[in-house]
Amino acid sequence: MLLMVKLAMRAVQELGWQIQQANENVGLVTFETGISWGSWSGVTCSLNIDEVGPNIFRVYGTGKQNLRGGQLIAMNIGGEAQGKANAAIERMKRLAI
Repeated sequence: MLLMVKLAMRAVQELGWQIQQANENVGLVTFETGISWGSWSGVTCSLNIDEVGPNIFRVYGTGKQNLRGGQLIAMNIGGEAQGKANAAIERMKRLAI
């Protein structure tokens, strides 16, 4: 699990995003992007890592548009928030090869 969390952290950092939290005990990495198409405050995503068997892991993620400061609306244009989580998972796959 520790290596999977480190892999997720490396993927997020390579994409230029900021890690907010990483917990290898529960398999969770939370990160934020910078400004996005749908929100001046960016996107917050979580990657969840489940061990489904010995050395077999399932990674899934969720994302949401941030709404901070004077911003009145944050639109998830074309599923952008979930796309950021998926991009991190895809980067993890490439790094693992």
